[in-house]
Amino acid sequence: MSFPPPGASSVPRRLETPRLRLRPYEESDGPALFEAVHASMPTLSRWLPWADKHPDVAASTDTCRRLRALFDAGSDFTMGLFRRDDGRLLGGSGLHRVRWELPSFEIGYWLRDDATGRGYVTEAVAALTWTCFERLAAARVEIYCDPRNVRSADVARRVGFVFEGTLRQRILGVDGRPRDSDVFSLVRTDWDERGAAVRALVGGRLDAG
Repeated sequence: MSFPPPGASSVPRRLETPRLRLRPYEESDGPALFEAVHASMPTLSRWLPWADKHPDVAASTDTCRRLRALFDAGSDFTMGLFRRDDGRLLGGSGLHRVRWELPSFEIGYWLRDDATGRGYVTEAVAALTWTCFERLAAARVEIYCDPRNVRSADVARRVGFVFEGTLRQRILGVDGRPRDSDVFSLVRTDWDERGAAVRALVGGRLDAG
């Protein structure tokens, strides 16, 4: 029998900001995930290799089930972004490539097209960054994005992440060709200086459970 790694039990299963609720996917979220991905397919398919893995509701439901299992096992901590006032699925985020021995975390995110431009992702990333440093004792938190993905980079900068450079030919793009990645980070000394400003990005309210 395998057990979640030490530290995994400290990852919140719910984060609430003034406008958002972040939580692990449930099997019943499959139809909402399918609709959100397909409503934004032209945009998502430019950057995310998993966008075409949602041909139907059944596939999206399987994805929800798989991601929840990884969360429960402490292997990966993907969360859906749900609007608090009506429960609408707006996108996804979470903590990935966790190294508990440091500890370090990577934050990823995506948003449906009709919810962009309203600061939702900034709010979610700020909440997750706070969680990493204040709840999980992070030494380092990272964000990676394609150098051409200006909106994604803007989120990292708004939350105070420092641009470290471009890693050449780091990953395969959606077209199967090697692509560069820009890397942004916050380390503990950055957080000591900027943590209050990041907390302010969630509108003065952050509940973790």
